[in-house]
Amino acid sequence: MSYTKNRMFRPPRFVLATLLACCMPWTLQAQDNALDAFLPYIGAWGPDPEGDMVKNNPDRADDFIFYLAWTDDDHRMLHFYEGVIDGDMSKRVLDTLVAANPRTGIIEFFGLQRQDNYLYKGTFEIGDNRLTRYYEVWYPEGTEFSNDEYRNRGSVRYRDQCQLLSSVTLACRTEKQLDGQWLPWGDGEPYVMVRVER
Repeated sequence: MSYTKNRMFRPPRFVLATLLACCMPWTLQAQDNALDAFLPYIGAWGPDPEGDMVKNNPDRADDFIFYLAWTDDDHRMLHFYEGVIDGDMSKRVLDTLVAANPRTGIIEFFGLQRQDNYLYKGTFEIGDNRLTRYYEVWYPEGTEFSNDEYRNRGSVRYRDQCQLLSSVTLACRTEKQLDGQWLPWGDGEPYVMVRVER
């Protein structure tokens, strides 16, 4: 049969459109956007001008410690940048893409530390003015480690726990995992960031 003879057996277009719309998974039409939890954190965060970081390193006063930006208007993907020197995006140290896993709803990320080629992979948990980031950093061959666990794995697991103290102040503490326990990274004191107007 030719295409012309089969035309009368094709359903009208509005019937096809209606069938497709009705058969789409409900979860695609009704699901909430998990990344909207990042709304209070969107933007640039720099060191506290009165804090030790700036007092000890005045040249870091214009840095962005964190910079979060949507990739597009539907908020389905997020850029998370770290170490933006002098607030100049061409000097950013860490590039990360963040998205929600459509099966699990878990907010996952994948990033690269551009200066030393460290690979970052992990997840975010957000709620009650708190942002927690669990991640593993994979280091290049030849990296020297402080203990056998890190050396054998070639990576270190970290946890950042951040709390919004106000709409313009964010305090974070970083820990690393060793023998299944979370230990302070550095002196264990929180570092405070303030929102930077751009």
